[in-house]
Amino acid sequence: MVESELGMIPKGWNVSELKEIATLEKTFNPKKVEPLNVAHFSLPAFDQQEYPITENSEQRVKIL
Repeated sequence: MVESELGMIPKGWNVSELKEIATLEKTFNPKKVEPLNVAHFSLPAFDQQEYPITENSEQRVKIL
């Protein structure tokens, strides 16, 4: 570990801005996608072999 402006980091790592190593690509607009019913488990429900919750993707986008 070595000292950096953010504190201790692994030796050989660098501190930089995310935009220097990644790009944001918007491939679709969620508001223009046809609504879809999706099933998903919470981790506790999955572990207990319970049924998934089904939600409409259009409702989910509005919540987020």
